[in-house]
Amino acid sequence: MRQGPELPIDDAPARRTMFADRFSMVKPLNYDFRSVTVFQYSLQLPDGHELQIFGVHPPSPCLPSSSPPSPTPAVLYLHGGGMTMGSALDSQPLLAWYSSSAGLPLFSVEYRLAPEHRYPTPVEDCYAALKWLCNKAQELNIDTSRIAVMGDSAGGGLAAAVALLARDRADMPHPLAKQILIQPMLDDRASAAQSPTSHFVTWTWEDSLAGWTALLGERAGRCEDEVPCYAAPARASDLSSLPSTYVEVGTWDIFFGQVREYASRLRADGVDVDLQLYPGVPHAFHSILPEAQRARQARQNHLRALQSF
Repeated sequence: MRQGPELPIDDAPARRTMFADRFSMVKPLNYDFRSVTVFQYSLQLPDGHELQIFGVHPPSPCLPSSSPPSPTPAVLYLHGGGMTMGSALDSQPLLAWYSSSAGLPLFSVEYRLAPEHRYPTPVEDCYAALKWLCNKAQELNIDTSRIAVMGDSAGGGLAAAVALLARDRADMPHPLAKQILIQPMLDDRASAAQSPTSHFVTWTWEDSLAGWTALLGERAGRCEDEVPCYAAPARASDLSSLPSTYVEVGTWDIFFGQVREYASRLRADGVDVDLQLYPGVPHAFHSILPEAQRARQARQNHLRALQSF
């Protein structure tokens, strides 16, 4: 997968093509997503953009006609792709497995991508989707006190940013119940000197820099006051009052150091944290080898997190 030409940091179209070619070699998770129901929702944003949200709903329980179903928890899901790639239903079989296994709906957001749409657009799209989910809670039979944010890679960074926004804006009916951060992309300041020594690195510091540059432009990696924490959550000086957190990373992931540090800072600020470290696996190991032992173990931990709020 690492074979291929070196590409300029600022050539997002070529990088999208390169990664699409790489992941075309990957056999996806074998799960029949027909077990769930997928609805497409549309949200009109103040700038005129029609934001698409895909609700993945579990099979309906069999209840007596006189017993309406109780409101359920729900998850706002944010896909990965280095801030520049990916789409809301890239992981449809996985979202179906989550929904069917946990018995709750997940709402996957088609947030706008960099560099065509730089910060704050992607995170504001995601936050608008969270507010939409709360506003639609009665119609969707959702318990607003049991809403979580979940994301993978860049989506994990966006989920962490949405959690910070929800805390600081305080305009939701209830605080978020959970944040589930899968190998999250948190810090634009990371140095290549921190890279794992293993040659099994599937997402390099150059790849990461390309994503941050697309999102932030020339501000990426600069001094503390130039990049807000809602763009790069690791820059937040205060992590208190954030929701209970599940966070994970592989030891051969370039994000290993920043994820472990973020978890440590969350704990120090009084947040309940479940940190899972997976030995000997790189970034995107869930996607590259979805039937491997570590990937199966990770999915079970994700399920446990989804059933914990």
